[in-house]
Amino acid sequence: MKNLDKELQKTQAFSQHSWGKAISKLKKHFDVWVSEQLLAHNIDDFKHAYMPLIMNIDVDGVTNTDLAKRAGITKQGMSQVVQELEEKKYIKIQLNPDDKRSSIIHLTDKGKEFILTCRGRQKELHADLQKRFGKKKFEMVLDAMFEVVAYHEEENKKKSSKKL
Repeated sequence: MKNLDKELQKTQAFSQHSWGKAISKLKKHFDVWVSEQLLAHNIDDFKHAYMPLIMNIDVDGVTNTDLAKRAGITKQGMSQVVQELEEKKYIKIQLNPDDKRSSIIHLTDKGKEFILTCRGRQKELHADLQKRFGKKKFEMVLDAMFEVVAYHEEENKKKSSKKL
């Protein structure tokens, strides 16, 4: 057996119970669940790629710059999604009266109804998971996940500030 094969075998057990594998599988299962929920509510014009944007729009709207930051993408990267959401009537875009270089993105009634549906289903999913695993355990897992997110966001800020 080659040395690389031996080294690979040594790491195989770890790879089966790793953070990356758990996140990857959870993401896949969550995406399937989201697709099922959209279908169950006859929402057939919504792509998964829209979710990070629409779920970060405040009741009073949000600037395009703040929305890009919240969604974790560049303004250029979100422009296509914003255009599609506007075409599908989930959002409307208005010139920012305080800064003519930016826009404010608002939810339409269709967008608000969509978010209310999503949040209602999320609440039910949380209740199901709490019932399955216990409220305390579920909250601990959720808290730990957000701690990991915060850690990575802080590390990314440090990296970005070093580049400047």
